[in-house]
Amino acid sequence: MSIWQWRSRSANAASMGSQVSLHDSSTERSHSGTPDVGRRYDALEHPRIIEKHFGEAVRARCRLLQKLCGSGELDVGPPDLVHVTGYDSYHQVEIGEHHYITGLDVSSEAMPIAYMNTLRLGRKAADEEGLVCTFCTLNLFSQVDVRIRFESERAFQVYAVDCAADEQVQLSDVLWEETFVSGCIRSMVINSDLRRKVPGLIEYPIGADNGVSYCENVIFLLCKYLPRGKETGVDVTVHTSATGVQNYLVETLLRFLSITPGLYDYAIKCLQQLIDSDPKNEFIYRLMQAKVAMGSNSNELEAVRLLNSTAARFLPDIAVLHRRDLDNTIDLLNAQVEFLLQRKDYELALPLAQKATSLVHDNFLSWQQLAKCYSGLEQYENALLAINCMPRLAQGSPGYAASMIDLVDSNYYKRPMSMGPKSDLYSVETNYISHSVPHSNHMAMQTMIFGRIVMSRPSHTAGCIEEIWDGPCTKLGPIYGPDSCNLLAFVSSSESNAIKDRSVLQRNSPLARLSSGEERVYSLLMDIVAHIGWNRFLDIRARIFVMRSEHCPSPTVVPALKQKRLCEKWLDELFLNLYEDLCVSANSPLHTQNLENSGLEWQLLGLTLLRTRYIDEAVACLRTSILVRFDVISANKLLHLFLDGKLSSLDIDVVLRLLVANAAYAARFYDWCQTLTILVLRRFCELHPKDVIRSRIQGLYPPDTGILPLMDRFLDRLDYK
Repeated sequence: MSIWQWRSRSANAASMGSQVSLHDSSTERSHSGTPDVGRRYDALEHPRIIEKHFGEAVRARCRLLQKLCGSGELDVGPPDLVHVTGYDSYHQVEIGEHHYITGLDVSSEAMPIAYMNTLRLGRKAADEEGLVCTFCTLNLFSQVDVRIRFESERAFQVYAVDCAADEQVQLSDVLWEETFVSGCIRSMVINSDLRRKVPGLIEYPIGADNGVSYCENVIFLLCKYLPRGKETGVDVTVHTSATGVQNYLVETLLRFLSITPGLYDYAIKCLQQLIDSDPKNEFIYRLMQAKVAMGSNSNELEAVRLLNSTAARFLPDIAVLHRRDLDNTIDLLNAQVEFLLQRKDYELALPLAQKATSLVHDNFLSWQQLAKCYSGLEQYENALLAINCMPRLAQGSPGYAASMIDLVDSNYYKRPMSMGPKSDLYSVETNYISHSVPHSNHMAMQTMIFGRIVMSRPSHTAGCIEEIWDGPCTKLGPIYGPDSCNLLAFVSSSESNAIKDRSVLQRNSPLARLSSGEERVYSLLMDIVAHIGWNRFLDIRARIFVMRSEHCPSPTVVPALKQKRLCEKWLDELFLNLYEDLCVSANSPLHTQNLENSGLEWQLLGLTLLRTRYIDEAVACLRTSILVRFDVISANKLLHLFLDGKLSSLDIDVVLRLLVANAAYAARFYDWCQTLTILVLRRFCELHPKDVIRSRIQGLYPPDTGILPLMDRFLDRLDYK
């Protein structure tokens, strides 16, 4: 029985606050969404965050959701929470523990209950009795927190709480459907952004182990909810506000399709069915058909046809646009410009980009694309003027704070800082952990406790490469949060202080960190500098801008200044950032013989060179950094360069080793989703037959290496059609 059938049968039984019994559920329940969720664990394979005060994780979640809903800054919300109430029979005290999870099927209570049951089965038999689990997952649309209190398969309670009013609400099929879509959004958004991750998080792939039909169901539901996409919000560090196609739901759909590329055609067919059944929302379905075709990289003619037909049907008289029509028009114009920019047709894209910015002045994407058009046409003065007109975006996202609530308030996690894990648990808590795990090794357990988080090793077949798991994983721990742009926050102070080039350290410090929006503008500016050089760039800037230091409200203004634009303060600051990075890059001692740097210094220098478009030098530095000590930040940068076609000079085996090592690091800290890994494998399979890639990976490692089954699963996902 599929989980979709199970949900329709049992949803009415699981009404608010009711006790529900699952008869013969042990044989019928589907385990979709979670690998091997039904088996008994021989060892603990999930993180355990031991609470200082019993139940504080649930209370902190309630406070956070109430605050975010009240301020209208819910974003994607925190990951799903799993809280476990354990009992120390020797000391006769309750001990609270929890962890976070994404990717679990929350279309009903079935999958969370199956998951919580495995937590009981993973304990010693004496500890299974009296174990109480609570699962919490946020519905973004109705803004309710769905909670399941589980004691056994025959005794559990399912209810939903309004986040703003803190009142219970009635569950329904629609509410479960919204909750499932919300879970998909959180899974894809969090997995794609290190800044949103948090220690103690398990990331399961949506539908990866459940076949094509399950993935098709996911795509259909995401498409069905497109008219409500604006309700899911948008990353305010990248976009000014949510629109029909600038929102987390659209981002999730396109990202999910990118890792299941065989289902692009199915998505287009789904959208056509929705056009026929829901003509009121025909525009958004048609526009998304075009964006899906654009993302497939193989339907260029179909994308052109869909864009043209949508424009002909829905682009009304611009002079009499209503607000909704105006938003739709901007989305359509931006999609057309995006398509043309992908093909570097700047002349055809320019008038469309100009029209978009003339209709709405505060759409960041429209101004960004206009600047790209001017830059591509070598009209650099106009490009800088367009950049100066961009709206200022938020510096941070409430979504980051939502993920970090436990770390900030309770200080559960302790970074190893190059020294290895160190426990903050009391002896009573350590004994409780050891006694609750079958066949546990007390000494081995001590090497897995990071502060108050027990990061037990997943099974050997779940992505293990011993030198990665026992080396950098132990010394650095999970890389997460706003500090994940480099390793400075994850290594010892002595290692940071040992950096010889202090300018490199300064340019990569938290004070010099740019927001996501600033990074995009910085990239536009650096593209111009890379084409024309710094001196000509300065000449153009001086010709068109009055800097704030030159601006004077006096009536005796120099006539020449009246012809210039006042440079925005934030842009002036970016000019300074760009100049300082260029100084570091120009003076980098790469050609000095016998140069000896630490892995950290090589990384920071490589990141600076990468920002300033010294690609070859940056690749050399980042590769050297990885040779000294593997780290996921350098690896991610190199893999993204490969996706952008900028690592063609490297041997295929070099990139595959890098990819596999990165996948092993992620697997050590419970990331089974790994969208980046799948995207890189997809690119490899576009260049070489899949069997060649599979055999290459198998040839790089011994047959008993634990990473091979995981890589096979990722490759198999590319076969879904």
